[in-house]
Amino acid sequence: METCKICKKSQNLEKHRIIPGLKYGGEYTKENTIKLCKLCHTELHNYLRSRRFRDNKLSKFEIVIVTEIYLNGFKNLIN
Repeated sequence: METCKICKKSQNLEKHRIIPGLKYGGEYTKENTIKLCKLCHTELHNYLRSRRFRDNKLSKFEIVIVTEIYLNGFKNLIN
């Protein structure tokens, strides 16, 4: 059974692209997506936006690293 990568719930799952599609060309491939529940997906996007993502100041590499750190529960390390 698939679960949210963050909270481990199995309801309301959505695909999240690690490398975003619009600005960076990330696709919905197995390697570039993770499953998140709707709430965690929204929280992750809000978090990335707060980390300068919206202003195009993060590279693809930085987005992947920030996402990985966020998913592993180390939010406080990069605030």
